[in-house]
Amino acid sequence: MGKNRKRGPIFDSLISSKDTSYEELKELYLKLKEHIEIIEKNKSNIPLCAFSSELSGLETIVKYLKENLKIDFKEISIILGRSVKTIWQAYNDSKRKYDFPLRADDFSLTVPVSLFKDRSLSVLEHIVFFLKEKGIKFSEIARALKRNPRTVWTVYQRAKKKR
Repeated sequence: MGKNRKRGPIFDSLISSKDTSYEELKELYLKLKEHIEIIEKNKSNIPLCAFSSELSGLETIVKYLKENLKIDFKEISIILGRSVKTIWQAYNDSKRKYDFPLRADDFSLTVPVSLFKDRSLSVLEHIVFFLKEKGIKFSEIARALKRNPRTVWTVYQRAKKKR
């Protein structure tokens, strides 16, 4: 490996460890490959587990796209139909409020990023309306979003009226 290539500490410890067997490395490789395939398949979707109560919907979306998918501010602004300044501000606000990586390991419930370009509904209204139209129960949506089921029902009713 060339001098200019950086390796992470985990990689270095695996290479230097005499205790790491071929089978263990193969198992690790297969897990990583499976995880990468899931992420690639869901690249245009945001898992509901990424949404936290500490951040607004827009802050969550921008933080997820920036940190988890490594998309730059300009491209995020195009995807969401918002100005680069708005995206930058949302990201900085999210970092100030929640300076940890967003959890993104459960892709059982996801929403397409493209939903949020339409600004006729709020982020929460888009999520609830989309999932309910897919046939998911209010209780499941509420559990995934860590919200009260009555709140989810109210948000859905409001979104239906706006549509």
